Amino acid sequence: MPESDFDSVEGIIRGLAVCINGAAAVANIVPLTAILRTPRLLSINEVALNMSLIISDFCLSSMMTMAVATGWGNHGAFLDNRAVCQLQGIATQVFSVVSILTLLLISVNNYLVIVLEWQHLTRPQIAGCVVVSWAVIIGWACLPLAVPGGGFVKQPSEFYCELDATSTHPAAVTVLSINICAMTATPALIGLLYTLIVRKLWISSQRLSTALTSSSKGMMSEAETNKGSLTRQSAVSRNSHTSRQLITAGRSKNLQLQIALVKRALSLVLVFLLSWGAYVIMLIVEYANGKPVTQLTEAVVFLFPSLNALLNPIVLVLMDRRYREAVYDMFGQKPKP
Repeated sequence: MPESDFDSVEGIIRGLAVCINGAAAVANIVPLTAILRTPRLLSINEVALNMSLIISDFCLSSMMTMAVATGWGNHGAFLDNRAVCQLQGIATQVFSVVSILTLLLISVNNYLVIVLEWQHLTRPQIAGCVVVSWAVIIGWACLPLAVPGGGFVKQPSEFYCELDATSTHPAAVTVLSINICAMTATPALIGLLYTLIVRKLWISSQRLSTALTSSSKGMMSEAETNKGSLTRQSAVSRNSHTSRQLITAGRSKNLQLQIALVKRALSLVLVFLLSWGAYVIMLIVEYANGKPVTQLTEAVVFLFPSLNALLNPIVLVLMDRRYREAVYDMFGQKPKP
């Protein structure tokens, strides 16, 4: 597309980008505030993982809002500064990849608890995983700085800085390859883990259904035996029925909680794939062709990852009763039944 044609729609795309990223930054404040106001709202595992996801989304959307708005009307002139471009490129790398690795940690934790029936990761373990993930991501995001002149360049849309797709420097090629692998292999691994989790939940539901049927038949059989003579029903028998009912009810409630947890996690993964899918395809095309895509293509694709940061907090609030109650409490309202 000729530059003059792109200039005619640049204002519209910049406006959309500012609105989406600005709304995402505000939206992520809601679950973040809910967690900080209610420390016991979630388990330590959920606090650490959800906070990692929320913070990365908030930082990415806030940074993009300022970057796009600041470059309005001047073709992103501030990104022509080499230091600013490198810092913005590193931040984009870090905050975008942290999201998918956090989703991987959530899926691993769910797999360990639901499929292997292990205890939740301990506080030091989960904190260590989050810290190591951030440290590794920051480390490889800084690798392009080894490229002479800097590995990050202003993109065709002039909205942000990203790796130079035409660079043949080993550091730039390594980071770009890792990014593509992280954005493709990681969702595949997450999909495998949740396939195993769903299979386990289906088996558990079948066993619970069988147990409920068996318990119901047993009670009916005993009722027929004792028909017309309730006084002959022993206290031991009543206690046995009560015990079985409590155990079955406990299993049913636990299964419902696990299913709700998996639904929420799968929704977050689906949102990530739909939001970042076009971006990953663009990276692969640039990597294969050795040149950037057109201005319009890059600018439109830029809008999709921004939706991820906007939709994540919405999914958390809509699909988790604890978040909804905390949000209602924040605004002094009672949750709807």
